Amino acid sequence: MPLSAFSVLIACHCKRTESLDLKTPLSKYILSTYTETEAREAEDDLEAIQQLRASITLASSNAMQPGMRDSLAK
Repeated sequence: MPLSAFSVLIACHCKRTESLDLKTPLSKYILSTYTETEAREAEDDLEAIQQLRASITLASSNAMQPGMRDSLAK
């Protein structure tokens, strides 16, 4: 019996975003690859990345506040 488009079902599961610590492993990598001064200078940027990741995690949990989507897009 040949398969047709009407007899095949494909499940598409929703992706979930989980909280993740990006700052620690990135800090370790930067410290091992670059100078200690450059690693210190990157701390603020790594904190910003961590905060953005946390905001995206919150947004994907359907608990997004009005205006948050626009803020994340910027």
